[in-house]
Amino acid sequence: MKLVSPKITPKNKHAQSILASSKIRLLRLVGNNPVNKNAKSVHLESEIAILQGFYSGNNNADTLYILFHGWEGSANSTYIQLLANSLYKNKQASVFRLNFRDHGATHHLNKEIFHSCRLTEVV
Repeated sequence: MKLVSPKITPKNKHAQSILASSKIRLLRLVGNNPVNKNAKSVHLESEIAILQGFYSGNNNADTLYILFHGWEGSANSTYIQLLANSLYKNKQASVFRLNFRDHGATHHLNKEIFHSCRLTEVV
């Protein structure tokens, strides 16, 4: 595997991670975010848990992308919104952004708290 170093500044990996999640990046979407404009909140209920997601259907789509956020993220994390917007506009795809249990504004949906061993409620 070949490691590639970015050609732009900053080269520091920590700074890149911080900047990738910066809300400043969302300014690119102000007034031009069809994913949020067309999003429908969906509750997925099972015997185990209730999960929330946001579905943005694209009339021209023949593909659905399901996006899962990172460890402390949510369906509204900067990187998820930017990726969803890119897929929706550039790939003409439908997008579903899932919130895991107790991520985003979902703490009220379940009695039990989230922990990483609860993968079966997503799979």
